Formats: sequence, C-alpha cells, structure tokens
Amino acid sequence: MTNDITREQLLARQPQDYLRDGLSTAAGTLRPELSGMPAFAVATQLDEAMASPQEVALTFEMLKQVLGVSEGGAGPAGERFLAASREALDHVARLLSKVNNIVLDGWLEDCAPFVKTEADIQAFIALFQAVLQQYTALQAVKPSAEGA
Repeated sequence: MTNDITREQLLARQPQDYLRDGLSTAAGTLRPELSGMPAFAVATQLDEAMASPQEVALTFEMLKQVLGVSEGGAGPAGERFLAASREALDHVARLLSKVNNIVLDGWLEDCAPFVKTEADIQAFIALFQAVLQQYTALQAVKPSAEGA
C-alpha cells in the first residue's frame, strides 16, 4: 500500500484542512506536522499559480518586518495579523510594480482566522518560512524554460 499524494490533492489542500487544530503547540511553537506536507501543499499551489520566487520571499520578509513593528500592539492577534498581511502585500506590490499573486494573497487571508494569539503569529512565521523553503526547492528543480 502506498501513501502517494497526487498534485491534485496538494492543490486541493486548504488552511481549514490543516489548521483546524491550530497553528501552535501548547509550548507556543509551530505544530511540527505543519512544516511537512501542509507547507509542501502551499508551495505546490504557489508553483501552480506561477508566483515569482521574489514575490514569495519578499512577502515573507515584509510580513516579518511589519509584524515586528506591531508586536504586542493593540487589538486581537488575528486582526493585527490580517492588517499586517495587507500592509506587507501592499508594500510588495509597490516594490515589484505588479498585482499580488492571487494564491499568495488568498493563503494569507485564509490563514488569518487561525491566528488567535501572539504564539500563533510566531508559529505562522515559522510556517511561512517552511513554505518558502519548500517553494525554493521546487523552483530549483524545475526545468528551465529555455531547456523545455
């Protein structure tokens, strides 16, 4: 018996599927299982949507910076996360002079309801870092367009 997961199954995975048990452990860290197949599923979705590696990496870095500025700020963690996501995406769109990738934008928005605490914010950053690592690896093994 094999546990192979198809590309279609990876593309169908949504935050409500893998985040229903939350982002963080009781110790306040990313649930370890999220850095595996869920991160790879998001990376696969970004690949399918042709997100540029620059946009994904820049969004990750910008989100960290914006969240760092608002760390412990007023309001619920989920609201601050969503506002920081919007701000990060706006900065990236301006820096790259293009509209944000719809899958990246949607993923951040879809994850926001699962961010409930400061620990969840830190756990999400760890999840995004795992996604970025998986995405970078996927891009590295893709055949070049000129070799196709």
